[in-house]
Amino acid sequence: MQETVHTDLAVSWLLQSEDPSVRYLTLTEVLDKPHDLPDVESARKQIAQGPKVRVLLSGQRRDGGFGVHPYQKWTGAHWRLVSLVELGIPPGFKPAVRATDLVLKWLLGDAHLQNVPKIDGRYRRCASQEGNALAVCSRLGIANDPRVKQLAESLIEWQWPDGGWNCDRKEDVHHSSFNESLSTLWGLVEYAKSTGDDPASDAAKKAAEFFLRPNSSSSIESSGHAGPIRYDLPRPSTPESIIAFSSIRSLTFITHYTGIMISSKLSPYFRERAS
Repeated sequence: MQETVHTDLAVSWLLQSEDPSVRYLTLTEVLDKPHDLPDVESARKQIAQGPKVRVLLSGQRRDGGFGVHPYQKWTGAHWRLVSLVELGIPPGFKPAVRATDLVLKWLLGDAHLQNVPKIDGRYRRCASQEGNALAVCSRLGIANDPRVKQLAESLIEWQWPDGGWNCDRKEDVHHSSFNESLSTLWGLVEYAKSTGDDPASDAAKKAAEFFLRPNSSSSIESSGHAGPIRYDLPRPSTPESIIAFSSIRSLTFITHYTGIMISSKLSPYFRERAS
């Protein structure tokens, strides 16, 4: 097997990682290598036995869960599944697919669905929960499950006029939450990719526009208090740095999956920052 070599020291260091997820993601996301290259295929086949994947699956029970509520931070199935998918586990990976069952039962249970009030014409829902689950299920190859379709349809119904989502129940809040919209964008993008669903694709593009609006503002919390979107990199551990990280993550979703050209939309912002 011919291994990929690289002259960039940082990339070379990543390619030498003992974690196959790091090697695989470096090859595919950083170097943009085709998935059928021998070293890419080799790294992906090893992901299921990688150290981080093994830790995330430790303690899994017969019902697919981990002995706590699916949303228990950060040990519940919801969070473990997001990490597993981000580490590159393949579609159909049985331990992860089993874990989705409890997550879907929680999100589609009567108690959960009856707690989505519509206030001043807008549904108030922490949609990142459904968004993460939708992305995970789509990446795991179960997007055609009727329960997954119900998640997508609910998110489309709950979308706010500005393209995002928010769970703040104050009547005067009319601006979507950055946090609640980011994972939801991810979920709709993955679902649209997996199924070709036009309504999901349209909703994802509308959400992308929410993040690409340089002259608008976006709420980092679910409070709906607006603050400017920042695409620069401020100091770590500040609210601005969190917004910047989320902005970069949202741009990754948009450029990788939605096909929206961002340069013309962002150039006025960058020109303003550079002046």
